[in-house]
Amino acid sequence: MNELTYEHIDANKLPAEVIMQFERYKRQDNSLVLIRYKEEPETQPIVKKQGVTFAGTHIYELELPQVQRQVEAVVIIFRTSTKHYIVTGSNEKYSRAGNGKTVAEVGAFIKRHFCRTLLD
Repeated sequence: MNELTYEHIDANKLPAEVIMQFERYKRQDNSLVLIRYKEEPETQPIVKKQGVTFAGTHIYELELPQVQRQVEAVVIIFRTSTKHYIVTGSNEKYSRAGNGKTVAEVGAFIKRHFCRTLLD
């Protein structure tokens, strides 16, 4: 099978707003997947007293609630040539696709459509 690989993307050149809001995952084909998870309230562990042994030692049970992160937005970036990036993304409201010639253009597209803003 012929495997498709893309040009390397320097994710560190993305704007700080994008880097801070998304977790980055680089794929084997050099594409880049950005995922932003919903903010969830912190869950506190629950400590329950279970009893006392004959020796007088107290027994406690620690219950750690399982956190299930929900995806809020996903963006996929791949670079087909030296000056051509393709960006596709989706959030709860819509899906968008675009392209750019530089990482700065890609970052601007992501900021405009997929980053949290004060208006959200």
